[in-house]
Amino acid sequence: MPVRNASDSWGSISKLLHWGIALGVIAAAVVAKVAEELDSSRARYEWMVNHKSLGLLLLGLMLLRLAWRLSNPSPDLPAAMPRWQQLAARLTHLGLYFCLFWMPITGWLAHSASGLPLKWFNWFGVPAIVGKDKELKHLAEELHEWGFWLLLALFAVHVAAALKHHFIDRDHTLRRMWFGGKAETGP
Repeated sequence: MPVRNASDSWGSISKLLHWGIALGVIAAAVVAKVAEELDSSRARYEWMVNHKSLGLLLLGLMLLRLAWRLSNPSPDLPAAMPRWQQLAARLTHLGLYFCLFWMPITGWLAHSASGLPLKWFNWFGVPAIVGKDKELKHLAEELHEWGFWLLLALFAVHVAAALKHHFIDRDHTLRRMWFGGKAETGP
């Protein structure tokens, strides 16, 4: 499997970052949901440390992904894809990238504004990016929550479009992002 992207498929690095980030986002959302349901403030705190640590890990992965994407041209969209779908695909991807940076940054901002220390997976301290500020903390939490709902909507559109291409259009859009997928084989 090629490491770099080709005109008809994503390379292994792009695939690894794509699926790793997708799994990381799902894990971060599940961890946050579990934390919300806990009665013990200590247990909730520990789960939220993991949520925030996953968020910072995702921020790092997104920086790598952006650098890789800028240095590797994206595969061409299917030639038969209508212009409006090409535009929708580009806007959806742009929105996903925006949210995948927005979420960890607003989360880090909210935690920093709380004035509490943060240890990444309880291993080492993470510097605050702002000082303690109750109003900023509240605003950052609101922006983080709205970002989650936007990310969820874009994720749903992204998955629905991939499934439409695979099962209805029967093109190779989804297959070229699978590990071991061959762009030339049929569904």
